[in-house]
Amino acid sequence: SADNAGAVAGASPDVGGQGAVAKQPTMTPEESLQVLPRLEAIVDHVSELASFDAVWDVRDTARALKKLRDAAKASLSTGDAAAASPGLTALGAWYCKACVGIG
Repeated sequence: SADNAGAVAGASPDVGGQGAVAKQPTMTPEESLQVLPRLEAIVDHVSELASFDAVWDVRDTARALKKLRDAAKASLSTGDAAAASPGLTALGAWYCKACVGIG
């Protein structure tokens, strides 16, 4: 369209039509270190609630994702990416493919 003719690729859209380009929010590493534990606590809480859901697919999905997350955290904390068992790695690959609809 004519409105987008002068737009720069990768630039933020015109905010409010005033010719101002929105600045992308950035987060410093220090801010990230403060936010990450809070986000992790929220995810843990939602996962814990979902693992007791009456709907079996919600409950089983929450439990499977918790196992995958715990295994990933364990392998990251040891610095050994190969620490996860082959069965767990295969489960993770299968689950990701199933979610995306591949295979």
